[in-house]
Amino acid sequence: AGGNNTPAFMAVSSAQQSCAHNTWIVIACPTEIYDSDSAYDTSTYKFTVPVGEQGVYVFSHTNGIQSMTSSAELIFGIASNNAAGFGKSSSATSEGFASGTAYRVVTAVANLDAGDEVWATVVQGTGSTQNTTNSAAFSGFKLIGSPF
Repeated sequence: AGGNNTPAFMAVSSAQQSCAHNTWIVIACPTEIYDSDSAYDTSTYKFTVPVGEQGVYVFSHTNGIQSMTSSAELIFGIASNNAAGFGKSSSATSEGFASGTAYRVVTAVANLDAGDEVWATVVQGTGSTQNTTNSAAFSGFKLIGSPF
């Protein structure tokens, strides 16, 4: 750990998830593809920066929402308990796309401290509950040690 872009993890889901109108949910990715430092929790779906591994991290979240309408708002995000590390929220917002299933990829870079948690999230504004697709992925890795 601590070198060669570690800690690093990738987790996926093969199940849909219900997403109520205007309600942020944590994306459930319970299946680890890899987890170099056992820092991703498959029960909370959160990555926790290990002790001694503070630094700049890169995260990616891929997902989709079914039954979107062309006027509805869709926001996929990557959130953290360290808002200062992220600065502003990292998200991909979509309005005015064709109706149907909408897929998005969000990438975020954050300067994080040991113990900080990071998770993938989504909210949609269709006016009713919708399902995510069954192909979500959440991943991340340490880019460099803390520059500060």
